[in-house]
Amino acid sequence: MQQPNAQTFVEVTRDELPIHCPTPDSSLWNSHPRVYIPLEDSPEATCAYCGTLYRLVSEKSDKSAAAAADAGDAQSAGNA
Repeated sequence: MQQPNAQTFVEVTRDELPIHCPTPDSSLWNSHPRVYIPLEDSPEATCAYCGTLYRLVSEKSDKSAAAAADAGDAQSAGNA
């Protein structure tokens, strides 16, 4: 299981824009203030607070999609 806020690379699709850091699956207690990542004009941008690289992609790789699914499962279990 990946620790919250441990991800340093995030793939983003156009339907997820606008995107902000930290992402919704990050823990709030050890995060920085929310900042929006400008991917509309450039395919890559880095968060000025934590250095996480955000990359605009046409579709997510298998690894990225699996991590997003795991995060969604964990969030659903917390709401049960």
